Amino acid sequence: MLYAFKFKTMSKIVVLKTEGKGKEGVDFVTVMLFDKTEDADKYCKENTKEGKYWSFAEIISVGDRLEPWYMENL
Repeated sequence: MLYAFKFKTMSKIVVLKTEGKGKEGVDFVTVMLFDKTEDADKYCKENTKEGKYWSFAEIISVGDRLEPWYMENL
C-alpha cells in the first residue's frame, strides 16, 4: 500500500563556505542553511577572510554545480 504525504516546505537560503591553506586549492567545504537572507549575508561577511588560512562564504542556488577555488566558486 502506498501513502502520499504532503509536506509544507520553507525555502531555505543556502550558503557554501570553502576554506584552505595557501592558494593551491580548497581543503574544507561546509554547507549552511538559513531562514533569512540577512542571517546568510551576515554569515558570509563574518566567514570570508583572505590570508594564509583563508575562508570564503557565498549564497548559492540549490542545484548549482560549482568548482570550489581560492576565494571564489566557479
